[in-house]
Amino acid sequence: MDYHNYTLSLQEYLLYGLLYIIINGIISYLFFMSVIAFIIFMPGIYFFYKYLRKALKSKRDKTLTFQFKEYINIISSLLSTGYSLENSIIESVKELHSLYPGSYMEDEAKLMVHKIMLHIPPDLLFKDFAERTDIDPIKTFSEILSIASKSGGNLIDIILSTTSSIRMQIDIRREIDTALSGKKYEFIIMSIMPILIMIYIKFTQPGFFNPVYGNLLGALLMFICLCFYMLSIYLAYKILSKIQ
Repeated sequence: MDYHNYTLSLQEYLLYGLLYIIINGIISYLFFMSVIAFIIFMPGIYFFYKYLRKALKSKRDKTLTFQFKEYINIISSLLSTGYSLENSIIESVKELHSLYPGSYMEDEAKLMVHKIMLHIPPDLLFKDFAERTDIDPIKTFSEILSIASKSGGNLIDIILSTTSSIRMQIDIRREIDTALSGKKYEFIIMSIMPILIMIYIKFTQPGFFNPVYGNLLGALLMFICLCFYMLSIYLAYKILSKIQ
């Protein structure tokens, strides 16, 4: 499996497509009270899907990174008990299945076992995995394993040391994500608050927005407000992404 891109399933296309239609309908109704606006904004679904693929890929990468941490923990434990690297990889599948049944990492571990049976060296297995994922901790482990295999050093000690370092690195990232989770919820709440306020005004004070509906000047004014609203959401999203 190539992890460089995220491919939406048919179910995801339908689900998120419906979500975009609902969002588009709400915005077109609140800001313009116009079916024409709804039709004009429909091509934006392309960019919505593009954003979703990026967001879902990032989520998958984080999941795979955490699962990889557990995977190399299992391998390290097996190495410590006297297993060879090849046998550790083979035996790790059982424990990994108990932790993450049907996960990305379990599928990759099974693939590695299959390739080991074909007498492919472990360093090449992890190199292939790193190239397909392009995830830093996996690439680091692969590079160090490759160097250790070629240099003829104490492979087990090097793997144990590398595993400890990578585990610490991943744990720090996870702590950062946990610390930012509150900010993400605040971002979501602040993003939908203007819409909720408009809905409240529209239904508690009917006719309040009528002066800006059905005329060019009002449409232009609401379009400018919508642009500022979308820009603020985009900037807030970029700031949170940079912090991560």
